[in-house]
Amino acid sequence: MTRKTHTVQPLTDVPGAARALARAFRDNPGMRAILSAASSDQHREQLLVPVFDGFCRAVQRCGRVETVTIDGRVAGAQLTFGPGQYPPGASGTLALARGIVRTGAWHTARFAAASQLMERHHPKTPHHYLMVLGVDPEFQGQGVGGALLRALTARAEADGVDCYLETDKASSVGLYERHGYNVFWTEPFPRLSDDLQVWWMLRQPSAESPAEL
Repeated sequence: MTRKTHTVQPLTDVPGAARALARAFRDNPGMRAILSAASSDQHREQLLVPVFDGFCRAVQRCGRVETVTIDGRVAGAQLTFGPGQYPPGASGTLALARGIVRTGAWHTARFAAASQLMERHHPKTPHHYLMVLGVDPEFQGQGVGGALLRALTARAEADGVDCYLETDKASSVGLYERHGYNVFWTEPFPRLSDDLQVWWMLRQPSAESPAEL
């Protein structure tokens, strides 16, 4: 079966991307841990919509947001920073936080704790940073994530620098490995959840990766 080739484009539909990412991350282990006071899966998704809306708007200003659209809907999106763009400075950091604070003070503190953990092993050398990649569950398995990753890989290859990401989803580790990423550090984070594990991954230039994911 031939898989459809998806076109990766700059973000034009912020609300659509926010909704797609909220659905993609609703069951994410980290988001379950951070938003542990949410009363249901639907409530968690509702809380995540303004979070990702804020993320998209902030990264549009100081990084890059790309999407794949299927049948007029945002099927998946990735938020990235190029070399020298991260951290984004005071104004960018404030913009990233605008959606988070709408989840409430308790959840905001937990987002801050998670961010501190992620920063522990962030590379100091020039790199492209994959901050967020998510595919709406309705469109998963159709090559959307692979199309987005290949767009990022092409930029990193052109720049001759590494790609870096963090993930808290065990099933995602193998997917990223198939795109040339390797785990260089992993540790649990019991401060948020006894079951939460984080993997830090790096892809070096010219690492082999498949044509499709």
